[in-house]
Amino acid sequence: MLTLHINNRRCRTGTAPQGRETLTLYVVRRYDKPVDQAFELPFVYRVASTAPEHLSVEMTAASGPLGTSNYRVTLEAVTLDERKSFLHFSYSYSYDHNMLVRLGTQAYLATFGRDKVGFTVTSKTPDGQPEYIRGLRGLVERNAMRYFLTLDAYLSAPAQDQAERRQRHWFAAAEQYPRQLHEVDLETYLALKREDRQRDGTGR
Repeated sequence: MLTLHINNRRCRTGTAPQGRETLTLYVVRRYDKPVDQAFELPFVYRVASTAPEHLSVEMTAASGPLGTSNYRVTLEAVTLDERKSFLHFSYSYSYDHNMLVRLGTQAYLATFGRDKVGFTVTSKTPDGQPEYIRGLRGLVERNAMRYFLTLDAYLSAPAQDQAERRQRHWFAAAEQYPRQLHEVDLETYLALKREDRQRDGTGR
C-alpha cells in the first residue's frame, strides 16, 4: 500500500536481528531524483493477528527523515459476512520540533511545498472559492488521502501481474483532486513505475 506514490522509488524486504521481518522504503524528495539519492525508511513488519474473522498487520519504524520518529502503520480487517469485510487503515508518526528540523521543514514549505494545500477548507475567497489548509497539516492530509487511494487501487486489482492496472486506477483517483495531489502526467508516472519494476525485478 505504500509503494504507489511517485516518491517511493524502491521497496525491499529482509530480516532484521532477532529474525524480525522488515520492509524498507527508499523515498526521494522529488519524483525526478534518482533512487541513489533516496533516504531509507526501514519498517519492522509484524502480523499481530490472523484468523478468518480478524486480520491485523503492523509496521513500525523508530526513526525517519527530517526529525520524524515513532512511525506506526496498521491495517486491520474484520469479517462482516461471507462477502464483506470492514477495513481500517491508520498511520502515525512523531515530529521533533528542534531548531534544525524546524528550519528544514520551513525551507521545504517555503520552496517545493509553497503552493501545496490539504483538504480542510479554512475560509472562502471574496468570490466564494475555498481556501485550503497549508503547511504541515496540509502535508499530512495529502499523505492520508494518498494512502487511502492506494488501498482502493490495490483492491481494484490485487493480482501480482496487475501492477500497471493498479497504478492507472490510483492515478485516475488522485487526479480527481488536482489542487492537492497532481504532480506529473500519466505517462511520466507510468514510465517511472516501469523503471522501478525493471530495476528491482518485481511487479510492484
